[in-house]
Amino acid sequence: MEHNIAGGPVLVWITNPEACQRIVAAGKRLAEELNAELFIVSIQNKAYGTWLKQAEDLELLHRAARGVGAELTVVYSDNAFKAAAEVVENTNPQAMITGLPGTQGRSAFLDYIFNINDNVQSYLVDASGNVVRADILG
Repeated sequence: MEHNIAGGPVLVWITNPEACQRIVAAGKRLAEELNAELFIVSIQNKAYGTWLKQAEDLELLHRAARGVGAELTVVYSDNAFKAAAEVVENTNPQAMITGLPGTQGRSAFLDYIFNINDNVQSYLVDASGNVVRADILG
């Protein structure tokens, strides 16, 4: 997973099949702006209850990645926080982008990944595809 882009890749985090296309598209635009490689990751639980649903969801995530000429890396882990830290450490991204958290307005996972490395600029994509820096939201 090592990348040798001068500024590092744009790391796109996706899990939600309904939102993945707009998040991936926003990540592609950001990667083009930064002249960076696009790296798309989804962390999935090893112990997932409905394997058929997971396979369908993963196919949608793969399709979104292929739609922008990228590959999806799926990391299977029962500790998403540890897996995310390893991905960030191994890819050394210059920016990360993901969707807005669900209905609670905050996400412990997003807070965690956005604070793994203070040198990585983090962005969120809303339901309309608008991108905002994560640090602006507080």
